[in-house]
Amino acid sequence: GVQTCALPILTIEENGLRFLVNLAEGQKTGYYLDQRENRGAVAKLCAGKRVLDAFSYSGGFGLHAAKAGAAKVVCVDASEAAIELGRRNAAANELANVEFTCADVFRHLGERATAGEKFDVAVRRLDRIVVLRRRGQVDDRKGEGVAGEQELERLAEVRDAVDEIDNLDHRNT
Repeated sequence: GVQTCALPILTIEENGLRFLVNLAEGQKTGYYLDQRENRGAVAKLCAGKRVLDAFSYSGGFGLHAAKAGAAKVVCVDASEAAIELGRRNAAANELANVEFTCADVFRHLGERATAGEKFDVAVRRLDRIVVLRRRGQVDDRKGEGVAGEQELERLAEVRDAVDEIDNLDHRNT
């Protein structure tokens, strides 16, 4: 028979935070290593702020924001496994100001925006929206991609912070 060897979940350290990384089942390398500098830069914008981490995966940006003193962090991702890993990461770092929600990101954020919820800083991965478009999960003919981006912008009160994060995304893609 064929023997399989399950890779363990590894623990890595980044900017003083510990992250559990699942190499076997995680997205990309199990952790978006190419975003390390961006996570540190974004954290500097978040002290005392309400922060949204859309397409959060295991909470890399959100946990950096929480550690930097964000008043509240909301992480949203469609993957229950990623959200569970994010919860474990928050617990491992003793961060209690982080909320994790497993949901369709665009729908969930639309509901929050309709309810009048606002964030000071919104992190969104533009490359994730592109992937969803390629898979046919976002139909631009119906305006879903544009509507989703508009919902994210409507949720963010501080446009300068969102612009700064966009600049970081474009420099590191």
